[in-house]
Amino acid sequence: EMIVDIVKPQLGEAVCDPACGTGGFLFNAYQYVLKQYTSKENLKAGKLIGDKITEKKHWNILHNETYFGFDSEPVMIRIAVLNMILHGISEPNIHRKNSLSKGFDQKKKYDIILANPPFAGAMNTSDVHDDLSDSGKKTELLFCKLFYNILDVGARAGVIIPTGVLFGSSKAHLSLRKLLLEKCNLHTIVYLPSGVFKPYSGVSTAILFFTKGGSTEKVWLYDLQHDGLSLDDKRDIVEENDIPDLLKKIKKREESKQSITITLQDIKDNDYNLNVRRYIDNSEP
Repeated sequence: EMIVDIVKPQLGEAVCDPACGTGGFLFNAYQYVLKQYTSKENLKAGKLIGDKITEKKHWNILHNETYFGFDSEPVMIRIAVLNMILHGISEPNIHRKNSLSKGFDQKKKYDIILANPPFAGAMNTSDVHDDLSDSGKKTELLFCKLFYNILDVGARAGVIIPTGVLFGSSKAHLSLRKLLLEKCNLHTIVYLPSGVFKPYSGVSTAILFFTKGGSTEKVWLYDLQHDGLSLDDKRDIVEENDIPDLLKKIKKREESKQSITITLQDIKDNDYNLNVRRYIDNSEP
């Protein structure tokens, strides 16, 4: 919900999640649009019905031409389809495909990419799509290059990646960071605490927000320490939650103990290293 709120999908924009899992990004994007087109009276009554969308053609676009999801796991596909149906999309554009493979159509372009792809995997180079062949074997790097490839010029993304993407020293890591900084506007990076995906994974992650085209001038960094849930395997609700502070500060890109704006030159001076600790140090004295 936080990522969707920052990306702000609009009616008529095609949204894709090429590793959609259970479809969470897609139905949250749908609900975000519905909320923008639901009257105050219905919102107060808890009804997210999009009653301000009055033309049938707009409903047709929203239901049939807006949300696209792909995943290689059949169980995930079934859950994603069911989730979309339960949230109001009767015929979801959800398909079983490995979006990194040679059989995936990278010619179709999208207005928005929202994704949390698999981490720490590797593909056989013979299976990788030709347009990704310069990105190595690691799935997180391949997915990032895929995001770039299937975004239209001027389109935007909100994607979760393992933080190793931001400071890995391989040629493929460096090439990807240069691509995002020099051929995109990588305007925001939100670093997440390492427990946010427990009990499934303890890997440290970050969220990249970028627009394809142009180049980066400044990057706003936010070091999110708490997400409202405990950072252990239980993930119980706790009082500490930086998400409201993030959503408030991002509007004016405010600087604080947890946030800072850096320039492309700052990044170049650090050899294109985007490790949060190079720029923000919240460690205890």
